[in-house]
Amino acid sequence: MKFTAARFGRWEPDNSPRKGCAVFNLAEELLILSLPDALGKKVGMAGNISYALTGAFIIELMTRGRARLNDKKKLEITDSSSTGNELLDEVIQRIRGAKRPATAQTWIGNLALAIKRLRPRVLQPLVDKGIVRAEPKKFLGLFPYTYYFLFDPTPAMEIRERLRASLIDERAMEARTLLLVSILQASRFLTAQLPKTERKAANKKAAQLMKENAIAKAIADQNAAVAAAVIAATSAASS
Repeated sequence: MKFTAARFGRWEPDNSPRKGCAVFNLAEELLILSLPDALGKKVGMAGNISYALTGAFIIELMTRGRARLNDKKKLEITDSSSTGNELLDEVIQRIRGAKRPATAQTWIGNLALAIKRLRPRVLQPLVDKGIVRAEPKKFLGLFPYTYYFLFDPTPAMEIRERLRASLIDERAMEARTLLLVSILQASRFLTAQLPKTERKAANKKAAQLMKENAIAKAIADQNAAVAAAVIAATSAASS
């Protein structure tokens, strides 16, 4: 399947072997991989998922030609027209309206704090599509919260198969999958997506891709820089 900006977050059949697969944006894919299934089984996720999400937003905008890092490594908006996605549009307006330019690392941290209800807002379209189920619960019987889980596990299975095909079977990696690998690796969440027996090989392959600058060759140097900023932001929050 060929991934194009116009198709992000839509359901569009094509003539590829994965005909009829849903195509999600990077932030949605991250959350799909982080959620427990209907039985409560969960793949471990780094605590600071907000940084991975905001890093994914920035990479998404770069991929769509809406943002770039300038010569001083500051993030700037190159196209402020609507993307059709409420959260991406909010990110554009926050960056565009800033008093002074800032680095990707600064924006990853700032956006994670500034965007209200970040995780629920990314999840809502998945709830609307019936992929994720949201259930009201109470912690200790007193404090209300919403519990999210995968009602339809198919998307998570398909995403993990994409990762495995590229990292273990070493099939040609699509630029879209390369983006996901970079953000998963940056947020320390990549190897958890695979069986324990395959994690060492997957981590080695991902590290090789980063070392060889394959990300830069496939999706431009700027996206690799944002992935590095996610690592820095996550490490700072964990220390």
